[in-house]
Order: sequence, then structure tokens, then C-alpha cells
Amino acid sequence: GVAAALAGTHHVLVIDMLGFGQSSKTGDDLSMSVQAAAIKALLESHGVAKADIVGNSVGGWVATTFAATYPQLVRKLIIIDAAGFKAMFEGPPPVNFDPNNADEMQKLIDFTINGPVAKTPGLAQHAFDAYVSSGEKPITATWGKSLYASTRLEALFPKVKAPTLVLWGADDKLFPSVLCSAFS
Repeated sequence: GVAAALAGTHHVLVIDMLGFGQSSKTGDDLSMSVQAAAIKALLESHGVAKADIVGNSVGGWVATTFAATYPQLVRKLIIIDAAGFKAMFEGPPPVNFDPNNADEMQKLIDFTINGPVAKTPGLAQHAFDAYVSSGEKPITATWGKSLYASTRLEALFPKVKAPTLVLWGADDKLFPSVLCSAFS
């Protein structure tokens, strides 16, 4: 992937955010500021004085929070289809982000993945099983509270001092490209 390609010429740290992937599934606060503080601690432990920070989706929100909170540590910021806009929290969610079965997982997949891969036979069941076995399902309520408590991107952008590249999918249903107007 991208990290492997960059590793030939850059020191690359790939982070599983708290509550995601192989990271800890415990704690009462998974807010963007807590995530950003964890990244700061990681960089310090590796002796990194300044870094290029890249984040996708919720990771883009974390990356922006990091850049706004610790501007002295950020050389460049790259965010891809970032979550965290005020509009995310207006009205009901467009899809259930805490699926209870493979059918609900299929609806989530259909909403978040464009293209034929979303219709791969067995994908929804496999994804649902992985969601449950990873330990992520039980912390969904903590995630919800943490997202609502986190500073929105519109308030963070004016504090970002690093040169920033914003990448966005034209067909992103979850975070429509119209949200990019907040960057101007």
C-alpha cells in the first residue's frame, strides 16, 4: 500500500487509533483530543520532532486536531475525506453505524463503499463477524459520545498552520464533497 511505498524514502508510522484495529478497546474517552495526544506521545517516543501527518475519515479529523493542537510538530497535513464537520451531527445518521447483523452491515457497506466490491458475496457477513470479534462493537457508545464531544473541523481549520492538502472523493456519500467549502 501507500505506507509501504513511502517507507522506502520516509520514516513511516502507521497508527491504529484508540478503539480501532489492534489498539486498545478500553477507556471512556476516545475523543479527537485524546487521539491527538496519543500521537504526540508516539512521536516523542520515536524522537520525531516534526512530521507529515496523514489521516483518512475519522483519522482526518484526528490529524486536523493534532495539527491545530500541536502546530510545532507538523510539517505538512494531508486529510482525506475527513469526518468531523458540523453537518455530521445535524439530523439522524444516514445509516446505522452499529450494525446488529449482516443485513445491516450490508447497508453500511453500500453507503460507504462505491463500486462492485460492495456487492462481493459474503462480504457483509465477514465484515460483521470481524466487527464483533475485534471488540469494536461494544465500544460504539463510547465512540459516539467521544465524537459528539470533539471539536468540529470548522473550529479547528483556522488553527492549522501547516501547509495542507485536502483530498476528497467526488462520489463520497458519507461526507459529500460540498463539505469541502468549509476549507476556504
